[in-house]
Amino acid sequence: RVFSGLSWRWRAVLFQEFPASMTNVLLIGAGDSGQSTAWRLKHRSPTSTHGYRVVGFVDDDPEKQGLFVEGARVLGTRVDVPRLVTQHNIDLIVVAVHNISGAEFRDILSYCESTGARINIVPDVFALFNQKNGAPLLREIQPEDLLGRQPVGWHEGVDVSPISEKVVVVTGAAGSIGSELCRQLLTFD
Repeated sequence: RVFSGLSWRWRAVLFQEFPASMTNVLLIGAGDSGQSTAWRLKHRSPTSTHGYRVVGFVDDDPEKQGLFVEGARVLGTRVDVPRLVTQHNIDLIVVAVHNISGAEFRDILSYCESTGARINIVPDVFALFNQKNGAPLLREIQPEDLLGRQPVGWHEGVDVSPISEKVVVVTGAAGSIGSELCRQLLTFD
């Protein structure tokens, strides 16, 4: 302990290398995705100016409660998130759960949003493997995450002649589906 304290002070004086500022992280999901995310956060590049301290995990599986995953304990379930954020001074909540329904994701998000911590999500694991230059470790929450599915786009094979260059009335255009439908209809004059 003394040696490591002297070591960073020595590097700070000689080489202007200061220790990385640490962000306290709470991971939601202690499965494969959560484990690999914890490992990647803990073993970031030593040249990085910012570090992450994985304080613990949250998982709804009763068999995982109290277990240690990548050196951090599973501290509770999703309902414990607000208490854990306050108790452990959490700066960042990372949702590392895949194959989750939109309703369940929104429920988890409701507990996270009641705190003052930032919320990020882990990108799809398969996307990480398929990209050549590497995907970001964490990303912001996107509308597709809340839907629980990919957005539906306009299929090119659909005959648009009945609406092309016509006046069209869209009922419910103020809602999310109606407003998106209006945006797509505008491309057909």
